Amino acid sequence: MIRGILFSLSCLITSSAIAGQVEGTAAFAKGEYALALQEFKKSAEQGDLISQTLLGLMYKEGKGTKQDFTQAKHWLLKAANKGEAKAQNSLGTMFRVGLGVAQDYTQAASWTLKAASQGDSGSQNDMGNYYYNGQGVTQDYSQASVWYSRAAAQGHKGSQNMMGEMYEEGIGVEQDYKKAAQFYTLAAKQGFEAAKENLENLKEKLRN
Repeated sequence: MIRGILFSLSCLITSSAIAGQVEGTAAFAKGEYALALQEFKKSAEQGDLISQTLLGLMYKEGKGTKQDFTQAKHWLLKAANKGEAKAQNSLGTMFRVGLGVAQDYTQAASWTLKAASQGDSGSQNDMGNYYYNGQGVTQDYSQASVWYSRAAAQGHKGSQNMMGEMYEEGIGVEQDYKKAAQFYTLAAKQGFEAAKENLENLKEKLRN
């Protein structure tokens, strides 16, 4: 997970970034996690939000240190309060699962919404799930479809499959087998097994 976030945040690293962030990123890429943790901490303590996010994730996942959800929350919260979407998403996950905090779907949905509103596709998918299942928010299939469709448009295969299911069953949207097949196909092309099965079942349904 952290490697993907490093890549997505790399475009934010500029010549003005402090050395700890750059050196931490290089160390992490080499698998030198203890050194990366040390460097990120230097920058995080100086207020660098990318380093705060990555430091929080390293504590959350136990990279270069023992797993420490208290420290993870501490650093992620600092970055999340400054608007860092990846930190907001991770806090949402911690509250949803109950990692180092009491499980709280309302808090989970609140933090996830902040990240989803910034265009984070994983968070948009999560918001779709919250509205679909009525977790932390009032159940609303129409809103679920809104968030799933946003994530699907960015290539999120889970959301593409969910949009297929919603169009097939007419949940939150008008029933439309053609659109269902289109979404299933998008997800299936990415190797999403459930979508492959759903697509075959839909084809069988239409043949009968």
